[in-house]
Amino acid sequence: MPWTFRASPALSAAGTVDGEVTSPQVPGSFSDPRHRHIEFARVARQMCLARAAFACMIAVHMIRNPTRKRAATVLTIAGVCIALDQVTKALAQAYLPPGTLYLIGDTVRLHLSENTGAFLSLGAALSEGARFWLFTIVSTGLLVAVGVYAIAARGLPPDVVAALACIAGGGVGNLIDRIARDGRVVDFLNFGIGNLRTGILNVADIFITFGALYVMWAAFRKPDSQNEESGHMESENERIGE
Repeated sequence: MPWTFRASPALSAAGTVDGEVTSPQVPGSFSDPRHRHIEFARVARQMCLARAAFACMIAVHMIRNPTRKRAATVLTIAGVCIALDQVTKALAQAYLPPGTLYLIGDTVRLHLSENTGAFLSLGAALSEGARFWLFTIVSTGLLVAVGVYAIAARGLPPDVVAALACIAGGGVGNLIDRIARDGRVVDFLNFGIGNLRTGILNVADIFITFGALYVMWAAFRKPDSQNEESGHMESENERIGE
């Protein structure tokens, strides 16, 4: 059965302008432009409030779920590492002059360069195809594995989770360079005393080195009762959250 509509008395009093039927502009009705704008603004405010409430619900749910809370922690730390790495590289490219700058005597040297290899130019002599597979494809897989392990592994102390997030963040920072710069990574830092010096590196390398050394140190340290208890409590919380 087709739908039928019956005009209201207010709308039946429509007039005609140039042969077209027009409805009268009743103040306060939806046909009034002022009322229509106010109604649209009210609906927009309600939608914004609904989105804000939805975002708050997601945040509360992530905090209450231990696994998602750890994921948020890992992503936050890794995001900070990536941001610091990319910002410092951009500043180095924009403001470092040709040559070398010496800071704190000769302890810190700033020298802008591009590295086609890994840390300390390891693998720079490999072919372009081998570097792509090793430093882009394999590195991506390793970074995904580190991130998943940091989020999903049970019983990890918070400091180890933070160290793994630093490794993942530093790796992603250098991976961004390789993808955006045709396999090259921006380096500009050199540390040392006299002839005992590091190679030219960047902030991402510092995060990776710090995270790797900390994880190795944590693997050989003696677990105290507090760490064992925290790991047991975290496992219990994860089982409850599931």
